[in-house]
Amino acid sequence: RAAVRVRTSGGMGSGVILSSVPGRTVIATAAHVVQGSQSVTVDLFRDSGVKSYTATVSIVTDTTDLALLTVAANTLPLPAAIGSDSANTRQGDVVFGIGCSGGAGVSVMECRVVSLDGGDVFASGSPALGRSGGGLYNQRFELIGICSAQNERRGDGWYIGHAKLQALLTEWEPTQYRSGFGVGLGIGLGIGSGPCNNPN
Repeated sequence: RAAVRVRTSGGMGSGVILSSVPGRTVIATAAHVVQGSQSVTVDLFRDSGVKSYTATVSIVTDTTDLALLTVAANTLPLPAAIGSDSANTRQGDVVFGIGCSGGAGVSVMECRVVSLDGGDVFASGSPALGRSGGGLYNQRFELIGICSAQNERRGDGWYIGHAKLQALLTEWEPTQYRSGFGVGLGIGLGIGSGPCNNPN
């Protein structure tokens, strides 16, 4: 439920809610999804339907293909992802890519870790167009990466690792993100201790 759809003047992608308090929600996505866009809209998928909010691009980095968006609407705290260092990820691990294929609703793609390189994760299954910016999760549904690219020839996807996302958060707002994602409020709302029964 921390997955969102990101719509821009140039196309569509996916995103992940990292923290949420009333009046401020922070979302990670891929830089190439929002670069050069005149407007950015974030769609939240809820039981009552899709809710759309205008987002501001807070920071973009070309070197790691990551961006942070901020939604200033006075929403309730929203379910947010909990991060996990991808250093704990191993080749062969089952992982889950969650995003919006072709700009549709949220879907889950089960895959396996093919390799790791510099903290980034390469996972089996070529992510469809529109999944860029979506999250890659371990079996505890902790966020370990953000979808950046696909390699159709090899049939795998490239996910920017947790450590690079953490570094971007710290660069953007160092006091708030010294350890882990968010400020504590809102983070526990979407993550329980048991299995996730709702694939969205």
